[in-house]
Amino acid sequence: MKSTILLVEDEAGLADSLKTEFELENFNVFWANDGLIALDMFRQNEAQIDLIILDWMLPHIQDQETQLITVLIGIGWIAMVAISRVYLRDHYLSDVLASVCLASRWWLLVTPAEAFIQAKMRQFLPEGMLKSWPHQN
Repeated sequence: MKSTILLVEDEAGLADSLKTEFELENFNVFWANDGLIALDMFRQNEAQIDLIILDWMLPHIQDQETQLITVLIGIGWIAMVAISRVYLRDHYLSDVLASVCLASRWWLLVTPAEAFIQAKMRQFLPEGMLKSWPHQN
């Protein structure tokens, strides 16, 4: 069974690129361009969603973002706010993923999907960050 990602990103070009990359890796991807649409998608597909990638700052809808985060945290998803530690259910995600989240200004709300995200998100770091990437060979 495919894992599913809910991608919440208002910039269509970036969202399309991410969606394409994830789908090439055999993930289902739901895309929402604002918090209210994302909340509706989440409520309709909660059982299928393994990972939520949420743009840190969606224009003109901060209240909707807050509502989305509040609902997700309330039902057991873990939000990364001002990321210094990133949790995956009962354990930490790697510093690598935390660095990606911080660099890309996204919230991640997670259930197990760590390995794929670590590998794919490396591609989206600015070139300068790749040089200091902790697990870069």
